[in-house]
Order: sequence, then C-alpha cells, then structure tokens
Amino acid sequence: MIKEVLINDIYGELICKIDESQFPLLEQQGKYPRIQWISIDGRKLSKRLVKTEIVSIIDTPHYKFVQNDIISYQEYMNKKKWTNYGTKHSPQNFKKLIESFKQYLENPFENQYIKCKMKSNKLIIIDGLH
Repeated sequence: MIKEVLINDIYGELICKIDESQFPLLEQQGKYPRIQWISIDGRKLSKRLVKTEIVSIIDTPHYKFVQNDIISYQEYMNKKKWTNYGTKHSPQNFKKLIESFKQYLENPFENQYIKCKMKSNKLIIIDGLH
C-alpha cells in the first residue's frame, strides 16, 4: 500500500550507545558499534550488547545531517578503533547521496519509495535511513 505521510509521523531504528559497563571502550573508540564490528584489540560484541531504539526521524543523526548538523552523524558513524565495518556509510558518501536527492522520484526513480512497517502504532523505515 502506498501512502503519503508527514515527516513527523515517520520513525527510524537506531543503534544505541554501547553500555560501557558491559563492554569498556578504548579511548576515542566509536560508541555506536554494529554487531559485526570487532574492536581493534580483538574483542567481539555479543548480540545482547547491541541494542536499538525507535526514534522520530527528525531526531536521527541522519536527518540532522541533512539539516547541516554533521557532528551528530559523525559521532553516530564513528568507526575509530573498530574493524570489520563497511565504508558504504561514511559522512562523505552520505553527503553525495544528499546531493542526489533532487533526482528522487524523477525518471528512472519515480517508482522507488521509502519502505516502512507498522510497529507499536508507528511507521518505521525498514530499508535504512540513508
């Protein structure tokens, strides 16, 4: 079903800041690791340590980046002292994506939409926040 919604009615699922009492971080190490990331000292994360939260899209680091608050996104995507991560989601690549927004819903992209699921009476983006 295709539906138009206001931006205030869209939510995203974010990785939570790691609980440092459960997984002490190295100095300046990124605080929002994904499950596949490995600390440079060889420690691996367990699934129970990587938690997510549902937040309004306007409160995400991704939306803030689009609004020129780059620092929130840089902190969220900080990969310092981690290995085994991809380079797809970097501030530089996100900036390129933002610059291509004017093409969204224009030929040949006019039939590509943001996919969401309903969970706890909230529309949550399921195909990524990038």
